[in-house]
Amino acid sequence: MAPEKLIVFHDGFRLSRWKDFFVKNGMKNVMLDVHVYLWVLDGFLHLHNLLPYQLLLRFYERQIRRAGRYTPVLVGEWCLCNRVADRYGKSSYEKDETWRKKVYRRVARMQLKTWDDCNAAGSFYWNYQLYRDRQKPMYTTSLDSWDLCRCWSHGWMPKNMR
Repeated sequence: MAPEKLIVFHDGFRLSRWKDFFVKNGMKNVMLDVHVYLWVLDGFLHLHNLLPYQLLLRFYERQIRRAGRYTPVLVGEWCLCNRVADRYGKSSYEKDETWRKKVYRRVARMQLKTWDDCNAAGSFYWNYQLYRDRQKPMYTTSLDSWDLCRCWSHGWMPKNMR
């Protein structure tokens, strides 16, 4: 394979198991792709603050650093989606926008800092368009936080990304 080409392998949600697999097998020009979603905790825990997300990010920071000793690691997907941002409001349509913005901005900064601190090879925000009508809110399904354009337009992403 030409040296300027690279093969990216998804970690299969088992980042810690890869260790020196590629090195032992003489594979060069490879990279591991990890997907990190904070919302996975929402199904297991009733969250009222960001501490569990911080702990999950700390865990991933260590895992990415360890795997990165052998093979570069790319955070191939991440997003702002989390239940803490959506927990306030009278109904799913009447969210407390000040609270949401505060939480989403903090979650964005936490994740961006983690990707920098763990020396990830890079990161990609999940940005697939999930909803066609950009004029209507998607609060009932929390899809706004998956759409990078909506995150920017709501001011949920920090202005200075680095």
